[in-house]
Amino acid sequence: MKSWILSHPVKAIGIAAFILMCSFVVFIIVSFIRDPFGPATIIREEAPLTVDQARAKDCPIPLPDSAKNVEFAYYSEWINLEILVRFQAPADDCRAYAQQLVDAEAKEQKRPSVKISFDPVTSPPKFDPEVDLLGPVPWFDIKQMSQGMTAIVPIGNYAQIWIDDKRGVFYYRQTD
Repeated sequence: MKSWILSHPVKAIGIAAFILMCSFVVFIIVSFIRDPFGPATIIREEAPLTVDQARAKDCPIPLPDSAKNVEFAYYSEWINLEILVRFQAPADDCRAYAQQLVDAEAKEQKRPSVKISFDPVTSPPKFDPEVDLLGPVPWFDIKQMSQGMTAIVPIGNYAQIWIDDKRGVFYYRQTD
């Protein structure tokens, strides 16, 4: 007496494929229910750091040696990204550093660098970091800025730099 599997091989393969496909669908559904991409990575350094401390704590962007009172926050979850960095340095250092940051990104991405084109800031920017992924970030006090410059730079999907000439403060925001 032949077994059913041997007498109906095409049907047996079809049934096995159907069972395998159903198992895969159940696996995918359970994976989505159980947070498929893992928890969000959130790093918030609320107290001002020295440049060496910020580097040791993996500040998400390289820092100039003249930076002081460094603060940063980082949020990453699957395709969502937000980075905020603030530090104090002489305004001339901030401008030179902004170009170095763009040049380093271009080199890493193996594409030509572009010269940053700054626009003047003569009134406080309207950016409100409290409405984005990181929630309230009181130290990203960009609304205190009244004189300086800003530029959108080719880093990641979107990055913007503000330099407060009066207070010597560098602000950086990147989102993807």
